[in-house]
Amino acid sequence: MTLEHKYTIKFNAKCPADNSIDSYKLKIYSNKIILVEDIIAIINKLTTEPIYQEKLAEIIYNNIKEKLKLIGYHSNIKIISKVG
Repeated sequence: MTLEHKYTIKFNAKCPADNSIDSYKLKIYSNKIILVEDIIAIINKLTTEPIYQEKLAEIIYNNIKEKLKLIGYHSNIKIISKVG
């Protein structure tokens, strides 16, 4: 039997280009259990300073090593980053 888990979290982060607040929806796909508290800790750590979406997706992936999709909105433009 194969299980796939999908974790979804919504959060905001500041854009380094213009200091606007960008909104994000992160989806993580995994065959193993990931503690929700670990996901929250990673997001909280990464959103204390302004960060570009592309870098955000890369760092999240490097921390969890699972397939992910990060959907962001910057100035009403939808950006989708997929990793894994």
